[in-house]
Amino acid sequence: MKLKNFTTLEIKSLLKGIVPEDHILHRPEDLICYSYDAYLVRRLPDLVIIPTGVNEISDVIKLAVKYNIPVIPRGLGSGFTGGAIPIYGGIVISLERLDKIISIDRNSMVAIVESGVITDILKKEVLKQGLFYPPDPSSSGFSTIGGNVAESAGGLRGLKYGYTKNYVIGLEFIDGRGEINKTGYLNPGGNCFPGLTNILISSEGTLGIITKVALRLLKNIQNFTTFFVCVENLGYAAEIIGSLLQIEETPSVLEIVDRATIKAILNYKKFDVPARTRAFLLVEFDTTIDDTKIIKIFKENNALLINKAIDEKERLNLWSMRKSISPSLVNIAPDKFNEDIVVPVSKLKVMLEFIEYLSEKYNIMIPTYGHAGDGNLHVNIMINRKNETEFKNMKKALNEIFDKVIELGGTLSGEHGIGLAKSNFLYKEYSENEMRLSESLKKCFDPYCIINPGKILPAKVSV
Repeated sequence: MKLKNFTTLEIKSLLKGIVPEDHILHRPEDLICYSYDAYLVRRLPDLVIIPTGVNEISDVIKLAVKYNIPVIPRGLGSGFTGGAIPIYGGIVISLERLDKIISIDRNSMVAIVESGVITDILKKEVLKQGLFYPPDPSSSGFSTIGGNVAESAGGLRGLKYGYTKNYVIGLEFIDGRGEINKTGYLNPGGNCFPGLTNILISSEGTLGIITKVALRLLKNIQNFTTFFVCVENLGYAAEIIGSLLQIEETPSVLEIVDRATIKAILNYKKFDVPARTRAFLLVEFDTTIDDTKIIKIFKENNALLINKAIDEKERLNLWSMRKSISPSLVNIAPDKFNEDIVVPVSKLKVMLEFIEYLSEKYNIMIPTYGHAGDGNLHVNIMINRKNETEFKNMKKALNEIFDKVIELGGTLSGEHGIGLAKSNFLYKEYSENEMRLSESLKKCFDPYCIINPGKILPAKVSV
């Protein structure tokens, strides 16, 4: 892809009359703030625009097409795979001002929101109407709905309620020509191409810029039964998970946390965990259940510890173990390479044991935890990247992890996306023809290849 080189001031001049002066950031200290996300790569944009309306974005894209300038959509930069990093420079369009909840229809159980709305803010607002928006990524306090749609974010309740993609019923987006499009619920009078909404979900901002989202809601549920269960080997954990997936009542949460992660948690905060614990499970139901049946499953599989919350205070205390993971990992090493992989649930034990083997082989800590009910594991390779040996071992371990995932019939990403981090590994999972089809699809939406170039499909620059 050949992109024209403009200075920041030249691009700013081109935007005169299209974008208000106070919507443009161009000072180096401002540009730095938009040069990274949660991935460990940085690239400065040439300019940042913080628009307040869809027409403004449309006009910017049309200008970018004319002068062949890359445009990078950005929510709040919470992504783990570099999806918001402007690797070719260009214009970052930050959607942070598109933060209005347009409507919450209690009767239809539908919310219409701008893409910059923070997930937790929406969840709290629909709760006031007696409704429930299930997707709950760990970043829900600072990630946006548009970003969640672009990645199809999941969360701890994915087993029972699914991911973001299961709740999106319509979109407004701007394609690579600068045209404004509406799909599904947001285009009730049109004959929208079937599946167009779904094509945009998980596209990571490479097919267009999502500006508005219609979301399906559910009736609120507040009847929780929560268990914290410790086991001394991964085989017992696998048997418990398998048994829980076979009962009539689907757990709303079924999390597994491995030994390395537990060690990090206990160094961060005091919890009572048996010394022989190799993994713990956090299990929660949000419907009325037969406690004795669930506890029997735990006991039959040699649980070392079974704690059931008797009130909301105890429930939150049990949850605090899970919520302590991220801050606890900071104390292990200065750099975290966070990958989200997915394997069949029946292969969780094999995958976790393989990760433990790699940790010993390369002498690096690899705390792993995740959503056991759908096989989605968060693998955290903890190193000091300034240590050349550790950095090389990280890359070797990561390559072996991805090979093992494919061998077990899994996929390289569950909810974090591909972005920059995994684009050069896609050949492990997809054929050359499948990659060509992906390129063709991008060109349908973005014929000039200016929208978030270099993401998902392997980048043509060194990162």
